[in-house]
Amino acid sequence: MRKLIVMIYTTFLLCATFSLTSTIYSKTACIPVGNIYYVDQKHPLANDSNPGTEDLPWLTIQKAANMLEAGDTVFIKEGVYNERVIPKNSGREGAYISYVAYPGDTVIINGKNITLPSDWGGLIEISDKSYIKILGLKIKNAGPYENDAGILVYRSNHIIIEGNYIYNTTSSGIGVWESSHVVIKNNEVELACNDGEQECITIATTSNFEVKYNHVHHGGAGTLGGEGIDAKDGSSNGKVFGNVVHDLNRLGIYV
Repeated sequence: MRKLIVMIYTTFLLCATFSLTSTIYSKTACIPVGNIYYVDQKHPLANDSNPGTEDLPWLTIQKAANMLEAGDTVFIKEGVYNERVIPKNSGREGAYISYVAYPGDTVIINGKNITLPSDWGGLIEISDKSYIKILGLKIKNAGPYENDAGILVYRSNHIIIEGNYIYNTTSSGIGVWESSHVVIKNNEVELACNDGEQECITIATTSNFEVKYNHVHHGGAGTLGGEGIDAKDGSSNGKVFGNVVHDLNRLGIYV
């Protein structure tokens, strides 16, 4: 009876399909209810002292991360942004804070020459926050320590990570820890766990989550970690479905 109770509590709906999925975020994923701001490093007048309008945009994404409040959206325009991004504020129910690649633009957050914390860190790091969306970005080169991730979500809730491309991370491409109500959808994760711990997409000690329609492939060496998608450490009430996982040195889907 004890085993039956534990199994019911930690039941997951797991399935996989073998059709490629798009990494384009849904058009309905970001409908602003607050202010709209812009980051555009290529604009000749871009400056973090600006008001963040399209004509007078901010220069860095972190400036937006410091300023956005519940319901606000920042559209990030074409460019390679060599910075770490840590949101300062939370949204609220019905008023997410949204970080969105400007439609049609390629927005790269590049961690080259950025040293993340040696114990735990993400190139985009959402810690103790709620109601945040990350949509349509490219995140590359997160490291160098064995638990450094591309996108790290820690002790947070109501987080949506959709339509992003994450490449070359020492640890997880996307790692979620001690959180709840998290959706990871339509992302592409390549060369994750290169060559650190954890998994390409990690869900740990997290409840009420969905990991769906992601493409996870061509991971790192797999010396310390590197499974494709993992739900572990007492995670519960989650669904993992519709994902394509291939060309890894360890398991594809791991519970």
